[in-house]
Amino acid sequence: DAVALGTKESRAIVIVAHSGAGKTHTIEHIIKTDRFADRSDEFGAIRPLVSVSAPSPCTLKTLGIEIIKKMTGEELRVSTREHDIWRRVRNEARNLAVEVIVIDELHHLFENRNSKEIETVLSTLKRLLIGETSDRTSVGDYLPITLLLAGLPHLAEIIAGDTQLLRRSTVRPIDPLEAGKDGLEYLTKFVTSIDAALSHVMGKPQNLAMPDMILRLRSAGNFYCGRVAYLLKLAAKRAVDDGTFLIDRVEHLSKVYRDIHRATANGNDG
Repeated sequence: DAVALGTKESRAIVIVAHSGAGKTHTIEHIIKTDRFADRSDEFGAIRPLVSVSAPSPCTLKTLGIEIIKKMTGEELRVSTREHDIWRRVRNEARNLAVEVIVIDELHHLFENRNSKEIETVLSTLKRLLIGETSDRTSVGDYLPITLLLAGLPHLAEIIAGDTQLLRRSTVRPIDPLEAGKDGLEYLTKFVTSIDAALSHVMGKPQNLAMPDMILRLRSAGNFYCGRVAYLLKLAAKRAVDDGTFLIDRVEHLSKVYRDIHRATANGNDG
């Protein structure tokens, strides 16, 4: 909606959650729209949305190089100055009519950084949101870019440390399921939808939404729907690989859980 309004300043949506809670899946759901599809016109390529994952370890320089690579296919030399890399990011964003930049795993950019380095990173993000006049006046103005950022929970605290960036941001945590009845009902609906999809694809009823199974899945997923979905996805793959096409608690779910958490047989009673 913010993109469609064409406001003079853009905003950042910041999704924070623990690993496996569903950040990346949520991002994919948000950006899956024809509006952001790559296209071209008589002037060349148009890329409304550019999505990257911050590498680990990550610096402003390596992140900028990653964004340029996704925009143009060109991999800049690491020796390129940081200032020149981000000026190139803004120039290419204008040339390609980029409206949204998605950065997943952004917390990597703040690992082992002092306060001055963190300030520089936040300032760089703000410059994308605000837009600015180019330091090469013949080029024109940089347009504001909407940011969709995601990372571990402490990313919210880092964003909150800059009042100007926080004012331009909407922080949305992915919370775990409630421990009571409402949480169980929500998870039951969630697993039922997955069960229907898997049963259709695999050609057999999977019966994953039974009450005792819901309790086990809630525990195995540590109360996160994203982790439950990941567990079921891997278990379904095992069932397909062994030719049974039916997810078994011991042969598939239990063994996948053991692989994910490196649990011993004694610590994994299904």
